[in-house]
Amino acid sequence: FVDPAIQAPEREIPQELCNIISKAMAYERDDRYQSVEEFAAAIDDLLAGHTASVRRSFAAGEMIMREGEQGTEAYMITSGEVEVFKEMRGQSVRLMRLVEGDTVGEMAVISPAPRSASVRAITDTEVFVITEPLLQRGLDKLPPWMDKIVTALSDRLRTANASVHPLMQGDCSYHVLNQLRLLYANCGTPAVDTLSEKRTLALNTENTIAEISTMLCITRDPVIRVFAWLLKAGVLKPLGSDRCFVPNFQLLTDFTEYCRKQTGTPTLFPANKHATTLFATNAELVVRHVAPGAAESDEEMKTIVQYTPQKIMGCESEEGITDCFEKLYNELTMPAGR
Repeated sequence: FVDPAIQAPEREIPQELCNIISKAMAYERDDRYQSVEEFAAAIDDLLAGHTASVRRSFAAGEMIMREGEQGTEAYMITSGEVEVFKEMRGQSVRLMRLVEGDTVGEMAVISPAPRSASVRAITDTEVFVITEPLLQRGLDKLPPWMDKIVTALSDRLRTANASVHPLMQGDCSYHVLNQLRLLYANCGTPAVDTLSEKRTLALNTENTIAEISTMLCITRDPVIRVFAWLLKAGVLKPLGSDRCFVPNFQLLTDFTEYCRKQTGTPTLFPANKHATTLFATNAELVVRHVAPGAAESDEEMKTIVQYTPQKIMGCESEEGITDCFEKLYNELTMPAGR
């Protein structure tokens, strides 16, 4: 039996089809398709565009490719789910999630440059392998200018990936916390804590998330993530179905400053330089910054409800609060999905 590509080169028969024909016509029985179903599956894969000759499997959590390595293969996901991420400032930043039918790694095959991101299997995943020669054969069948367009698009996307917004390049929790702190003191509206039946300030949760996202020029996802952990830790508390309040403003301020120091973010205005007290009447809000212990509260003003830090964080000492800060910070900065 003569390979069709050799017998009729002028017809430019796809190599993948030649492989199927050669296997079907193999001299040795064990080398042929063992059933009609297996032969039909190979034809179906070819017609569906699954032209890679090799399948590969990855277990959940296994690395598929690493940022910076030289790539020679791309992959089409046939089952499972993967995450694409970059290491930025010591943090893993998820760029996207890919599922069955998506391709990954194609840029390194199209243009000679190192992998621009890492890919890890989220669940058990199976892929078709697309090699550089296989991809090039497909491009060769297109008009000559199409190859240049595909290469140009790949280069532009690679440049865009390298220009990710700074706050999407790592831990943005300090920036989210600082915006929350400022919004709460400036835009909070009088409300009543249903548990203590005392006056407090409240923010519309959805609007606050949207506002912080807009001010920081980032997507809502990392803001929602910070809010979720703050609510879980009790640093934020829900008020009804659509609002939230800060049970201890000084605790939020101290945790904001803790996160700033952890990230090494410079500032000329440390968040906890002064003790901040919020006062409210039915029609008035006063934000007072004083040196700790230097002034007494105005008796004509009523402070909003303030739960003790120990009650919020579930600890009994200031050292315990620092430990709780460390734990919460580690949870905030843990890569999404882990």
